[in-house]
Amino acid sequence: MNLKYLSFFCAALPLYAQTPEWLWSGGQGAAAGSEEVRFFRKTFQPPAGFTRAVLTTTGDDRVTAYVNGEQVAQNRSWDKAISVDVTKQIKAGDNVLALRGRNNNGNSGVIAKLEFTLKDNTKQSIVTDTSWLSAAKETDGWQTAAFKADDWTKPVSRGKLGVQPWGDVMAPPVATAADKLTVLPGFKVELLRSAERGEGSWVCMAVDPKARLIISPQEGTGNMLRVTLNKSGQIDKLEKIDVPVGGAMGLLYAFDSLYVSGNGPEKLCLY
Repeated sequence: MNLKYLSFFCAALPLYAQTPEWLWSGGQGAAAGSEEVRFFRKTFQPPAGFTRAVLTTTGDDRVTAYVNGEQVAQNRSWDKAISVDVTKQIKAGDNVLALRGRNNNGNSGVIAKLEFTLKDNTKQSIVTDTSWLSAAKETDGWQTAAFKADDWTKPVSRGKLGVQPWGDVMAPPVATAADKLTVLPGFKVELLRSAERGEGSWVCMAVDPKARLIISPQEGTGNMLRVTLNKSGQIDKLEKIDVPVGGAMGLLYAFDSLYVSGNGPEKLCLY
């Protein structure tokens, strides 16, 4: 008997031509002050026909990220980047990605990559580099596309992703190899797919009447997934379900309905 499974971990990212850089403002190599705060922004236009946008970011010692003025992420663990799906925050025309970095003491920097998936499954990325603008003081509206950053200056690069003392903070966890799992005699385990960045940790799953897998990430709402398998048991299609619930601790498909014990418009409830 062949037992299929989907990993709860993130898959390795493919290679990109652009490598994100750690940014701060001030003299090259100069130590940041204790509790120093810096602001960074980059205006851009998204690629035509993109289907998904995922932001991955971290900061030493913390970073808060905004897309078009809306806070989309906050990370206080400098040694591990977080990823969030920001597809809904991207609009046609001019957009802005903004980062607020705060240094507690010692090393300082922020780093980010905004990755677009196109219809043909190719990728395009916007990364932190010295084309961004930076400021030492917060001004109203600095996170919005309409803000005039005339007096902002170029940031300083503290090195590309992988540089010490930070290392590769965007490296995803490695999924447990199938041959490392213990199963009963006569059973076989096969890895079908690992969760990618922006899809969250997969903690709850159900099967609908069409034998499709319904998956709920651990956090967030509106991000539940549906997986269609082909006759050979391989993944044929993966799509996001447009429902305002998520973070399920229980899933059940019954009586032509999906029951979710999780987060939604009425907070923690049974939906």
